Amino acid sequence: MSLLAGQSDVHATEVVGLGHRRLPCDIRPRAAVACRKTRRNATAATKKFIAARHFLLSNRNDYEKAYREFRWPDLSDFNWAHDWFDVYAQDNHKTALWLRTEDKGELKFSYRDLAERSNRVAHFLQHYGVESGDRIVLCLPNVSAMWELILAAIKVGAVVVPTTTLATESEIRDRLERSGARMVVTDESAMERIPLETELKRILVGGHCDGWMPYEAAMEESQTYRVVATQASDPFLLYFTVPRQRKWDRLRPQVKLHI
Repeated sequence: MSLLAGQSDVHATEVVGLGHRRLPCDIRPRAAVACRKTRRNATAATKKFIAARHFLLSNRNDYEKAYREFRWPDLSDFNWAHDWFDVYAQDNHKTALWLRTEDKGELKFSYRDLAERSNRVAHFLQHYGVESGDRIVLCLPNVSAMWELILAAIKVGAVVVPTTTLATESEIRDRLERSGARMVVTDESAMERIPLETELKRILVGGHCDGWMPYEAAMEESQTYRVVATQASDPFLLYFTVPRQRKWDRLRPQVKLHI
């Protein structure tokens, strides 16, 4: 995941205690409170991540220095959602996700909202048998559930397989088969294109149907989930992409595994 996630908060740079080093923090009271909480709840891996992120943000206008001096943090056990996002989100009421929909108008979610909601979804996924390394196909438009599920998947060590809602039934079947997915999450617009013969756990966002678990039930779950030990090198995203060649629509998509 990106080191710069949350870069809209560039004015509130975290304080990180690394031995005798202390990185500067914005002097405003709200930022100072956020800095103290980040430092108190940060693991050693989190502090390394924050330090690397701080360097990039501080030198965002000096490409040569950033390129020359940046070093990737040496991380082993690290979970971006648990060790970084949740730490950053503690008591953070700034807007993290802002959606505009035709039926519900504007929807805003703070960092704290997303952390808490994704915790519930993580519990929900584990309750239904999702284990570390399991593939989950997400065939969703830009709705809050997609972002909550991505965070939750990271927390439980699952691998996300993003799929466009415009995919045909044969394209979805190909992704399910080649990814080895054990779960699919979609909405009513794509539900009928999910192959019925494929053995899957099925979650439906924004609707109810026999054989599908309603996603909304996840919001009734506990925020406590089983923390999974993950390595910084563990897979996170399985992405299907078509190479840029002529007659691209006749080519079989390539599978790219990202960590």
